[in-house]
Amino acid sequence: MKSLLLLVDLQEDFLCRPGLSPSAGEVVDQAARLLNHWRRSKNPVAHIRMTVSSERNDELPHWRNPGKKRCVVGTIGHRVPVALQERDDEAIIHKTGYSAPGLISLVEKSGVNRVVVAGLLLHACVRQAVVELFEKGIQVVVASDAVASDDPIHAAVTRRYFEDRGLPFSNSDSILAFLDQGSGPPPESVDAELLDATLKRVSAFARIWALTPFQEKAGAVKRLTKALSGAGRSLALRITAETGKPIRFAKSEVSRSIEMAEAILHRFDRVPDELSTGTHVRRVPHGVVAIITPWNNPVYIPLGKILPAILAGNAVVWKPAPETNAIARDIVEILLSSGFPQDLVEVIPGDALTGRSIMAHPGVDAVTMTASDAAGFSASEICGHRRIPLQAELGGNNAAIILPDADLGLAAAKVAAGAFELAGQRYTANRRAIVDKRCLDEFVELLKQNMNKLTRGDSLDPETVVGPLVSPARKTKVEGIIRRALADGFPVFQSCDSGLPDGPSEFPPTLVLCDDPSHEIVQEETFGPVLVIQSADNIDEAIALCNGVRQGLAASIFSTAPESIRCFLRETKAGILKVNSSTADASVDVPFGGWKASGIGPAEHGDADFEFYLRTQTVYA
Repeated sequence: MKSLLLLVDLQEDFLCRPGLSPSAGEVVDQAARLLNHWRRSKNPVAHIRMTVSSERNDELPHWRNPGKKRCVVGTIGHRVPVALQERDDEAIIHKTGYSAPGLISLVEKSGVNRVVVAGLLLHACVRQAVVELFEKGIQVVVASDAVASDDPIHAAVTRRYFEDRGLPFSNSDSILAFLDQGSGPPPESVDAELLDATLKRVSAFARIWALTPFQEKAGAVKRLTKALSGAGRSLALRITAETGKPIRFAKSEVSRSIEMAEAILHRFDRVPDELSTGTHVRRVPHGVVAIITPWNNPVYIPLGKILPAILAGNAVVWKPAPETNAIARDIVEILLSSGFPQDLVEVIPGDALTGRSIMAHPGVDAVTMTASDAAGFSASEICGHRRIPLQAELGGNNAAIILPDADLGLAAAKVAAGAFELAGQRYTANRRAIVDKRCLDEFVELLKQNMNKLTRGDSLDPETVVGPLVSPARKTKVEGIIRRALADGFPVFQSCDSGLPDGPSEFPPTLVLCDDPSHEIVQEETFGPVLVIQSADNIDEAIALCNGVRQGLAASIFSTAPESIRCFLRETKAGILKVNSSTADASVDVPFGGWKASGIGPAEHGDADFEFYLRTQTVYA
């Protein structure tokens, strides 16, 4: 099947727009990957370019204000990155508005069966091109990792609009597999009848479960903690096999899950189970809570959502990350063996489209998720459209501030562990270290020494603390952001363990020194063993840099000066603050929640569970 690759508006004036998601570097890399493959396979390529005259008023109306004219011929903003420059045999369509004149005739003359679209902006010009092609009955696939927008909610609406009409989004790996082999992984799809039947069954049981006495629910949770203890070793081995998490941390995850279950049970035992008389306020369950969980903590995070949901009287539908479907089945078996009813927790395996379909289903009454920034925007759009409660933990870009009066040896050891253990694949990992210039050189040297001490190797070795990344695809993403930082001239240092094999998912602990606070390496969460070093002149500048990213999950300070610590606690915009400690990790029974782009809705855990899993109802009787 012959396919045309259509690259839309991948020009510098669009690529430099703040808030672009995914980042400009990532989109350019994926678009260049598609373009190179298309050229090797001799499939046709076409480029759409916004081309505005400096002399005529031919630009879009909202660009006519002073200083807003973009993509003017002859300027840097009109250019595309070198990796995306056209060849002589590739068509270019120039335009001055959203529509590209001649697009349909170009596609029809090329004799292709399909058009794959990449570019900017998904909610605007990409959308317009796709609509025009779709309207003419031309088969279209949107390259999901090679399109971006600076208006993520609008982009999420666009994606849902297209998917509801059967127009697929597919990542570059799947697209290239199809181009090479004529077939690839099956497209994202959802069995609507099965989803309806599952939600109908769970909804019916939710009404029964809401009336079940608390002591019966509590008894099942007590049996669950014993069952988890008995299955601890097998669960830990499963975690390591599916995610690559070092076995010492996999075992710790199971034991911490047991502690958390006991804490949740103790907390919910305080919720009144009897109706009062007279005017009073009570808390009632939602009904069905949808739970969407990631792969990095496949036991702790799901149980931290499932247990408060069911103790509050809700039933659950659960979509785990595809990498951890086997662990999800293990957990459901343990729940059933502990005496929880069959229809109380239903697992619905699937991909991102499955998650969006679950959230959009009228049988779901509330949604809790731990996921990526992009998934959070999709959830916001869907749950906002349906007016149902949403709780979302969306990752962090966590900074530790290091001041000259700190114990620098302690700070270096703790930050190295917080950044690189588990290959940096936890939401609270130290992503950045903001270091006072007076102690910068000494701290960086101590940090290098500590990162070289961290044991890498086989995840089943109990000494290993830095395991592999979860997949080769994750490694490729981390390599890409490091490569772009190097290309922009920022120093990069990696741990000295060259004797270790370079496996498909192995990536060494890496330091990047970057004093451009707007750069991608600072602004984006790598979710890998990467620590960015930023320098500051004083505590005020350090806090400004700490707050200078869109996320706000965790932050820490290393200092012995009470006034500096008070200033940090007063001014830092994050949901979790730590003193003389890494940002990594959290207690099992206090609220866990991010500010800004790191969280939506109530926090998780602690008394915050009452805010989400139960609704407030005032009764006049």
